[in-house]
Amino acid sequence: MTDSVLPRIDANSFVCPHCNAIAHQDWFSVYFRQLNDNRTPYFIGESNITLAQQDGKLSPDVIAAWRAEYQRQESKTVFDDGTKEDEWTRQRLGNVNLSRCFSCKRFSIWLHKRLLWPTPKANFIPNPDLPEEVISDYKEAAAIVEQSPRGAAALLRLALQKLLRHLGKAGDNLNKDIADLVSAGLDVRIQQALDVVRVVGNNAVHPGQLDLRDHPETAYRLFGIVNLIADALITQPRNIESMFDALPDSSRAQIAARDRKKN
Repeated sequence: MTDSVLPRIDANSFVCPHCNAIAHQDWFSVYFRQLNDNRTPYFIGESNITLAQQDGKLSPDVIAAWRAEYQRQESKTVFDDGTKEDEWTRQRLGNVNLSRCFSCKRFSIWLHKRLLWPTPKANFIPNPDLPEEVISDYKEAAAIVEQSPRGAAALLRLALQKLLRHLGKAGDNLNKDIADLVSAGLDVRIQQALDVVRVVGNNAVHPGQLDLRDHPETAYRLFGIVNLIADALITQPRNIESMFDALPDSSRAQIAARDRKKN
């Protein structure tokens, strides 16, 4: 899943966390009103009414009042802007909003920039050419990125360190490993990708200028960057080597002779 379609508070369309369709989203403000005595609300769902009735601790009159209020609220028009009111006094619940999917018509609940419900599930797929231990860290990072962007970034930095160790580097100092690759002629774009994961991962666990709690989309992008690094350092070299090995023996012998003559 790319960051352009991930659920965001400032987007009018994204992947719905309910039905997974990329769909237009309508946005709603949220209002609240005081119920009866702040102890026992009588606006309650039908399933909870049934449970309360089976429990037997509440009188039939209370159960009947709950059901009547539930049915009244179900049929009542709710105004989004709070300007037209019935007998209830309603107040705006600041920093809380609802989004409704055009496709499935279900609501999602947001607190500031964070999706509270339903719990979002990242759909980041690791490059299958990554080593198994790196894939494990990648999947663990994907499982926690919405709840902890900082934790996910730190895990991806660890995954990168393991990847470079798999490629023959020491794996103790990520900055030095990247410098060694640069000295060996690493493409500058891959060097920049490596440093993005390194620096963002460092900032995730140490005080820095970038707080991923305010910029979770930065953590989302790291997953694609790790895959890009794997593609450049593992997948493409492996594919090229496989194609070269498939050349006729005579052609490979001519290439080897040419290179010996050049040297």
